[in-house]
Amino acid sequence: MVVGADRAALDAAGLTPPTDAVFVGRCDDATLRALYMDAHAQVFPSRTEGFGLPPLEAMLCGCPAIVAPAGTIPEMCRDAVLYADVDDPAGWRQAIAALADPVVRSAKRAAGYDRAAAFRWDSAGRQLLNVIERVARVTDRTATRAYAPAGPGADRSDRGVTRQRPHYAALDGLRGLAAISVLLFHLGHWQGHPWLAANAGLAVDFFFCLSGYVLSVAYRDTLDQGMATRTFAVLRLVRLMPLVILGTLISAAYLAARIVLLHDSTISVAELARATAFGLLCLPMLDASRAIGGPQVFPLNGPAAYAVSRNRRQHRLGGAAPDRRDGERAGDRRGGICADGAGRDRRG
Repeated sequence: MVVGADRAALDAAGLTPPTDAVFVGRCDDATLRALYMDAHAQVFPSRTEGFGLPPLEAMLCGCPAIVAPAGTIPEMCRDAVLYADVDDPAGWRQAIAALADPVVRSAKRAAGYDRAAAFRWDSAGRQLLNVIERVARVTDRTATRAYAPAGPGADRSDRGVTRQRPHYAALDGLRGLAAISVLLFHLGHWQGHPWLAANAGLAVDFFFCLSGYVLSVAYRDTLDQGMATRTFAVLRLVRLMPLVILGTLISAAYLAARIVLLHDSTISVAELARATAFGLLCLPMLDASRAIGGPQVFPLNGPAAYAVSRNRRQHRLGGAAPDRRDGERAGDRRGGICADGAGRDRRG
């Protein structure tokens, strides 16, 4: 039974699945959990993994896993699974046969349960926050700026007094590296080299985790003092909207050029105009076609969705100081990975 890819996709990759193989496609979480619980084994011959949630899901559901020692899989699975080289069919057959032994099967199931229990969303959130704080403490340097109270009735007796604002050079550098990796990822796909920065999706998540931390530091004091939602929104729009507008216009110009120069009939002028208007106003467009970047809610500027949601969440949290409690908020989703099945890799 094959989950995910269909027979046509395997044929196109030069693979020959057995004629009696059953292809179930992409499953919802309930179906996937039922398949794990009834399976003899999960076979996961992936050539590369950024993390590899499927074996962890299988172990949590009591399904012994057979995996290829690729990417992070050995570090994540350790000795709780059986291993076979991705290009060694005989090795996979031997591993599948080994699980017919009740002793081996019982041992791998028990080891799998124990290993899966070590991975929890709340623990992952705390560990990531600890790493960010440790890097920030080591590289902390202070930037100063002149401060003068604003407003017609403000006390200006402390004009010229400097306020200390933390600036974390290393975190800025890490965000820059994440942005570059995403650029390389898209460049690789455009140029027919999908291996280039293949795990850049993880960099996107890391980038926004870091950005949330930086936002909480930058606005902590003012939000704690009761900054109004309207004021926060205006400040963030002033910072973000020029880039949102620029990104939207560049994408719109590119698609317009395809219409004019390449006579691309798949792009609707009316839809492009509507998407441009929505993008300039930072409004989601829920019915965008794939030709202009759908089904993203901001088809001409996909990252705008993350920027808007991140800033809304930051104000909702009230600018709380970034301490260990933030890690608990980041990991509020508890329970088994197979039960909620978020973020599953389906590479290889």
